[in-house]
Amino acid sequence: IKYIVNHLKFLQNPNDRVIESFLRLTWQKYRGKNNHELFDVSGAFSNSINDEWTEQLDRIIKLQERPLYELTESLLHFLPEDIRREHSVYIQSFMSLLLGFINDETADLNAFLDYWDRNNEKFSLSIPEDQQAVKVMTIHKSKGLEFKCVILPFFSWDLISKNKNFLWLSPSHAPFNQLPLVPVSLKKDLLNSYFAGDYLGEIIQQYIDNLNLTYVAFTRARESLSVISSVDKSEKKSIQTIADLLLYYFSSHNNNSNWNNSELEYNTNIKTSQSEKASKEKIRASDSITVNELETTPFRGIGNEKGKVKIHLESADYFHKDLVHERINYGKIMHQLFENIEVKADVEPALKAMRFKGRITKNEFFEIKDKAIKWLSHPKVENWFNGSYTVKTEAQILWHHQKRPDRVLINNNEIIVIDYKFGEQKTQAHHRQVSTYMNLLRDMGYQNVKGFIWYATLNDVQEVTGQQTLFD
Repeated sequence: IKYIVNHLKFLQNPNDRVIESFLRLTWQKYRGKNNHELFDVSGAFSNSINDEWTEQLDRIIKLQERPLYELTESLLHFLPEDIRREHSVYIQSFMSLLLGFINDETADLNAFLDYWDRNNEKFSLSIPEDQQAVKVMTIHKSKGLEFKCVILPFFSWDLISKNKNFLWLSPSHAPFNQLPLVPVSLKKDLLNSYFAGDYLGEIIQQYIDNLNLTYVAFTRARESLSVISSVDKSEKKSIQTIADLLLYYFSSHNNNSNWNNSELEYNTNIKTSQSEKASKEKIRASDSITVNELETTPFRGIGNEKGKVKIHLESADYFHKDLVHERINYGKIMHQLFENIEVKADVEPALKAMRFKGRITKNEFFEIKDKAIKWLSHPKVENWFNGSYTVKTEAQILWHHQKRPDRVLINNNEIIVIDYKFGEQKTQAHHRQVSTYMNLLRDMGYQNVKGFIWYATLNDVQEVTGQQTLFD
C-alpha cells in the first residue's frame, strides 16, 4: 500500500527526490527473482540502470492524466503478481477505501492524499465475525466487546508507571507557595515532604486505574480466558506489577484446589455443556466469501487505449442523448473550466483538475484546450486574462435573489462584468442579464462599470449598453 500511495504522491509532486528514491529502490527490489531476499541497495542507484529507470518513470507519468480510481488501479500492475496475490485483501480494502472517498467526497488526488495522511493510522481490515482468525487489540479498544476466547499475554505491567517522572503540584506551604505550580519528581522521598498527600493520591489513582484495566481485560471472555504472566520468584517486600498482585492473591489462598503453587498455574477447568453452549451461541449460516486472489479488469491496458471502458459520471443529464441536453452539459463543462481560469496559463492546470475528477475524457481534454486557447486569443478577450485585473469568478451578489456573474474584473479605474455564452444563439435576454449585473454593481458604489457578453463559440464579443439593441 505504501508503494501505491508513494506513486500517487510522486505524481502529485514529481520533483520530490525522496519519494522518487523510495520508488526506485522498491522497483529494483521487486525486479529480483525473489522479492523477500536481501539485495544490494546501492545497485538500485547504479548508473547502469538509469535508462531503465527513466523508462519506468515515463510509464508512471503517462498515467497522470487518468481519473483517480483508474490511475490507482493502473499503478497496481507495477506490483509483482505474487505480491498482488499474497496481499490481495489489503489491496482490495485500500481500493474500497479509495472508491468510498471518491463517492462521498471528490475524485481529486490532492484531497485524497491529504485525507490519507491524516487518517491512515485509523484504517484496519474488517474481518467477518465467523472468520477463523485471531484479533489483536489493546484492552482499551476491547471495551464493550465480547469474545468466545481471550488470551492476555504479557500480563505483568507496572502498577505504578515508571514513565511519569514529574507531578505538577500547587504548593500550600512557604516558601513554595510563592509559585502557582512546581514540578516535583515522583519518588518515595515525597512521603517525607509537604507533598506526601499529593504523592499518595497519585499512587492510589494509578492503582485504581490499573485495577479497572484488569477488570476490563478479565470480563471480555465468554468461555475461555488465558492469562500469561511473568513473575520474579524471589522474596519480595512489595507488589510492583499486576502479575505480583495475582501471585500474591493465589499463593495466599493455598486451600484453593484450582491453584498449583509449584507450577504457578491457576486453572478453573470449568467445562460448558454442549446444550448450554448451543443455547448461548448464535448459530448463523456463513454469508462471507473468502477471496484468495484479487483480479482486476482495468478500464484500459497499460499504455493501450483498445478496449477502453468509458465511464463519465457528470450528472443525471449525462445519459440524455438529445441535442438539448448535450448543449446543456457542454455549457456546464465550459463554465466550470473558466471558473478556475484567472490568466491564460491556468487553462491546462484547470483542465487537468477536471480530468482527474472524471468530468472530461482524454480526448475532450485536448479538444477543449485547443478551443480555449483559440478563444483567449481574441483581441478584446486576451486583455481580460493577462493578470492586470483582480478577478472574481462566479462571485455572488446578494440581492433579493442571488446573482452570480461569470467573471468580474476590478482595477482602480473600472469594473468589467463578463458573461460567457457557449451556444450559438444570441438573445435579448443575455443583454438584460448583464445589464442587471451592471446596475447592481453601480448600486454598490462602483461608477465606471462596463459589461460584455462573450459568445466564445461564435468568436464574438458584444458590449452591453443602457440601450436595448437588436442584433444578428
